Amino acid sequence: KAERPKIIADLQVLRNKLVFTFHDPNSKKTYLAAYTSLKNMPWKVVYAQSEEYFLSPVEEQVKNIEQLALAVAAAAAGLAFLVAQFLAAPIGSLTQAANRIAAGDFSQKVPVQADDEIGRLADTVNTMASQLQQTLAGLEKRVEDRTRDLARRSSELQAAAEVGRTAANLRNVNELLPRVCQLISERFDFYHVGVFLIDETGRFAVLRAANSEGGQRMLARNHRLGVGQQGIVGYVTSSGQPRIALDVGSDAVFFNNPDLPHTRSEVALPLQSGGRLFGALDVQSTEPSAFA
Repeated sequence: KAERPKIIADLQVLRNKLVFTFHDPNSKKTYLAAYTSLKNMPWKVVYAQSEEYFLSPVEEQVKNIEQLALAVAAAAAGLAFLVAQFLAAPIGSLTQAANRIAAGDFSQKVPVQADDEIGRLADTVNTMASQLQQTLAGLEKRVEDRTRDLARRSSELQAAAEVGRTAANLRNVNELLPRVCQLISERFDFYHVGVFLIDETGRFAVLRAANSEGGQRMLARNHRLGVGQQGIVGYVTSSGQPRIALDVGSDAVFFNNPDLPHTRSEVALPLQSGGRLFGALDVQSTEPSAFA
């Protein structure tokens, strides 16, 4: 009859049973059916079940597999994120430290967390930063030393110019020599400055001017040194060559003077005019190696 289901699918014989599929146009479902005859009874038996019934376990398994796949994918994504963070963190620290070093902050140090390529790179960056810091410190010290040296030389030139102007303006030797001693002591910060002039006999160098208290006592008793015999001044007034004692305690030429007990280094310079040696400028300092 028209309302009966129409058999659509192929028929096949399976273990003496007729197995077939058919589609129900009313329910719009596909059925799987089996047809057979009973041995003891004159009956024909047909057993049918919808395709959904047979496929539901498969669909459930597919659904479970999909859920499991999503869970595995989520876990893999999370693990990948953690691994990326673990790998990127040292690189991020290295990048930040490199940027700060590039900006001039050489005190930055990159933490070395592992003995791998990144760890060795971090150690290399730290070494580079230390070397740059040392180089910069050296350059700053050199600039500071050079600036200090230039300032000292400028001060010395100004002092020398002032002494020269004073010498040019003063014609009286009794005024000139004390003023020169005072200016040299003040401008160059020396402990004692004295001027010795060789007397008419040429045998003695007589102290004619001094700035220190000890020098004033020596002037009061007409202090003099034998030319070529006593101390650095005696050597200079005899040879016409300058002489420096960087440490008077170890210099055999030095003459121990109780009026100047604080002297640690001394220089004597010959005074000449027209090729004639007529005296010596004696300068003493409380610092060792004060002269070059």
